[in-house]
Amino acid sequence: MTGDWNATLMAVIFALPSVTAFVGAIIVAIYGLEASNLLRSPARPLVTALLVAAFVWGCMVVYLQWPTLFVVLQSVYGYALMIFYVVLYRVIFGLTGTGGRERFSVWHYIVPAIIPAVLFVWSFFVPLGAQLHIVVLRDQSTAGYEAYAALSAFRAPAFFVWSILYNLLSLRRIMTFRRAIGNYSADEGHSSVR
Repeated sequence: MTGDWNATLMAVIFALPSVTAFVGAIIVAIYGLEASNLLRSPARPLVTALLVAAFVWGCMVVYLQWPTLFVVLQSVYGYALMIFYVVLYRVIFGLTGTGGRERFSVWHYIVPAIIPAVLFVWSFFVPLGAQLHIVVLRDQSTAGYEAYAALSAFRAPAFFVWSILYNLLSLRRIMTFRRAIGNYSADEGHSSVR
């Protein structure tokens, strides 16, 4: 196989999940519109999660085909990677409500923006060629830009910790909901929720 054909094949393979997520978002949005108002529907965060997933996988195609464009989009891509887990947690948060006055904190959306925002502002002071070496070629020893390279490399472990944290939050939320439902159905004054 030639290098161009191999890159094209990889781009098609990485594009398939993006297309699937986008089609899934359309299907859930249509369902949400039929069921009720999509703005108030529990389908809205799920549509958002699917669109974020489509964007993330689309960025993988951009990384393979147009690395310079990926360097320009890297801050948005970094935020999308982190916000994906927040939006999935928001779906679980909405589905496991127990009738109390719980509100989903806006801090869930602000905190993951810190590293991408710093990289975005910093990228204006780093030449595009140096960013290409750091991001695409993973060259951490680019002279004069070691700190930028270190922060860029820090994104992967930060994303790993972030994904574990939100998976644990989701699991805790589900277990709390399970106990609340068990207590509700055990109360003789309430009807069985079996």
